[in-house]
Amino acid sequence: MKKEKRCFVLMPFKRSMDGVYKEAVKPACIESGFHPIRADETKGPHNITKSIIEKIFESDVVVADMTGKSPNVFYEMGVAHTISNKTICIIQKATPLPFDIQSYQCIIYNPTKKGLDGLRQEIIDSLRDFTNWSKNATNPVQDFKPTRRMVTKKEISALNLKLRQKDAKISTLERKIDSQKRALIRRLRSKPFKKLSDKTLQRVLEDKELYHTVWNPGGRGIYHDYKIEKRDGRKIVIDHNTGLCWQQSDLPPAQDYSGATKYVERLNRNTYAGHKDWRLPTIEELMSLVERKQSKSGFYINEIFGGDRTWIWSSDMVEIDTLWIVNFQMGCCYKQSAKNSYYVVGVRTEEDQH
Repeated sequence: MKKEKRCFVLMPFKRSMDGVYKEAVKPACIESGFHPIRADETKGPHNITKSIIEKIFESDVVVADMTGKSPNVFYEMGVAHTISNKTICIIQKATPLPFDIQSYQCIIYNPTKKGLDGLRQEIIDSLRDFTNWSKNATNPVQDFKPTRRMVTKKEISALNLKLRQKDAKISTLERKIDSQKRALIRRLRSKPFKKLSDKTLQRVLEDKELYHTVWNPGGRGIYHDYKIEKRDGRKIVIDHNTGLCWQQSDLPPAQDYSGATKYVERLNRNTYAGHKDWRLPTIEELMSLVERKQSKSGFYINEIFGGDRTWIWSSDMVEIDTLWIVNFQMGCCYKQSAKNSYYVVGVRTEEDQH
């Protein structure tokens, strides 16, 4: 996939400058195939100085508006100048051009409708010709830096290669460790308990390192090797690591525990996906699906499963008429009455097919 080109925009945070960005700079970037970013567009709580410095380094091009001679913009432009030849300087006609960069190309514009149209076109031309002009010094830092004290691109490439090689070795070692760990915890209990206490369940989660946002936040979770298959027109998810086969489609509406058990019985009567050994999962099996991070849809479960996996029945009882369920939206499990309504998913044990 082609990497998205990014253009970071430095300009004073003033309402009077919004038109320059929205009517000239931003559309020019988009038209030239660059994704425009301005510091105040970053959402959520964050360190704005850290964000600005990171974006200056990460962006392919920087547009710096020196109008008003903002100290912040000048400082940030200096950082960009130190990195490479990737800065397009712009300034309003009423602002004198700073002495240090008077001998370098700078786009001078008027903040009128006609002036902003002209600015937009000049930025488009500069962005489209970026590959050519970035080869030469476009600022005093790049022009006069003592090259013998600088790390060359060739040296950086060599260092990056060594880092990638080390990362590959680390990944190989991590896979070996995971493989050894999987050998210890690959099989999960499939027979339901008639009485499973909080204390016992918490100990099981810790022993098997199953992740639980409250009881075992340090749990690493189980490594999964998922694969979607279609059998008799029904989608299922095979986990080659745990040896479990999960129902992926045709999930029924939420229902009480009695309805859940009857639903699984129907799966077996109908030989769902070609099998007659479907059952409700134990709380161990369900908790093995809990991921350490939420998916894009907000659930602590791999998106390969699809469907609504908010609350799911397990087959493990706390006592008569009280069972364990898993909430994948919260990444934990609870005790609930058998009369409550939750979702159902069938599971069966299948030999590893590797």
